[in-house]
Amino acid sequence: RATDAPIRAPIRDVLVTALPLGLAALFQQAYFWADNVFVRAICGAQPLGGYNVGVRVMSMSIMVALYATQAALPWLAREHAAGRLSEAVKKLSQPLFALAGFGAGILGPWAERILSIFGKDYASAGPSLRWLLGATAVIYAGSGLMTALVAAGRTRSILAIAAVGLAANLAANTLLVPLEGIEGAGI
Repeated sequence: RATDAPIRAPIRDVLVTALPLGLAALFQQAYFWADNVFVRAICGAQPLGGYNVGVRVMSMSIMVALYATQAALPWLAREHAAGRLSEAVKKLSQPLFALAGFGAGILGPWAERILSIFGKDYASAGPSLRWLLGATAVIYAGSGLMTALVAAGRTRSILAIAAVGLAANLAANTLLVPLEGIEGAGI
């Protein structure tokens, strides 16, 4: 039957949508790896190990935001089509941000103890983990907004945000890692 035939999208339309998202994902991954380049070159391998454990703790802590907003994408797309995207993003992002802020506030004073689970030498990276926990709260706030851009078909906006974020990270690392070491990378 004709209704069972797969729907085929023109390849150009797929690329116009997917290419900005793919490049944005590369830029977002570069945020994490850029810190490694600066810390290793300026501070050495030993501090880099402690910093990377903190980054892994942060990476685990942002999973709820990533999964929650990905699961909400179909809902956000429906709300966009109905003209209610702004309200939907508020319903999604505000509780996520509150949860992350609460979590960062609770875990911040324990940063050294959290890192010492991985070895006593890692506890010295506690100050950088505190900054990374603060960044986690910002990620929770922004994850709903970024997913809303996907729902609205604004993939070029996502690319622009990721490019500006990467440029800001590189500039901040250039200034702060020489002055503050791994805490500067966390900032």
